[in-house]
Amino acid sequence: MAKIGFIGLGTMGLPMSINLINGDHKVTGFDKNPDKLSAFQRAGGAVAKSSLECIEDAQFIITMLPQSSDVYEILINNKVTTNSFLPGTIFIDMTTSHPHTTDKLHKHLSKINIEMLDAPVGRTSTMAASGKLLIMVGGTKTTLIKAEPILNLMGSTIVHCGGAGMGSRMKIVNNYMTTITNLVTAETLNLCKKSGLDIDLALKTMRQTTATNGHIDKSYPARALQNNYDPIFALELAYKDLQIGIDLAEKIGTPTVLGKEASKVYKTGIDKGLGKLDWTYMYELLKG
Repeated sequence: MAKIGFIGLGTMGLPMSINLINGDHKVTGFDKNPDKLSAFQRAGGAVAKSSLECIEDAQFIITMLPQSSDVYEILINNKVTTNSFLPGTIFIDMTTSHPHTTDKLHKHLSKINIEMLDAPVGRTSTMAASGKLLIMVGGTKTTLIKAEPILNLMGSTIVHCGGAGMGSRMKIVNNYMTTITNLVTAETLNLCKKSGLDIDLALKTMRQTTATNGHIDKSYPARALQNNYDPIFALELAYKDLQIGIDLAEKIGTPTVLGKEASKVYKTGIDKGLGKLDWTYMYELLKG
């Protein structure tokens, strides 16, 4: 049994933390949302009064927060030191973070002799609940081996993407693609409808050509085409991840023509107050 501190009990973090509890680990959690804390406690977790309390006495510390600045706040702005951790503690950041912030966190923790993995996730909250996430890991193989029994309770596919920061980079590259593909899918299905095509026929056809993608195959049939926009992945989070991808690309000198154009449309949705809705709401947005 390991002692685990879990910071961030949101849509993904809560089911992930519950899987760790069900794996017979002692999990202490923290979130700013009292409803999430109550659900976590009902599942058998111990509630901390602060994120720093989660760090104390934990062999593994996991962060699953909205953005990289939240993790930066916990570790660097709070000035955690070697004395804040148990000897041998492993810090696992599963947030979708800006890779440059991830690099800073690795360097900071390395200076105080704390091992770190950046391990953002792919797939949905439903798969988080069933422990079938895809986890993209950056860090040393030695650290990954130590953390693998913990990660295997949350994900069915563990991909070692390389050294420090490579998990974050893989996640941002992945989300850059899917966020733009989401908009292309919304445009395409509106074009189908306004052309008089049967949507089911169009989906069946495109699934048999190179037009197929995760949105055509799964998210739109399950969400937008059922008029269900309860957020599996919020539009505002998709925009945030896309902006990180654009920023990363600018810093390394590679073009993001489609990304910048897609970003404008996502920003329109946010400006209209739609940011909390599922990202497939682009389908409705483009109707107008």
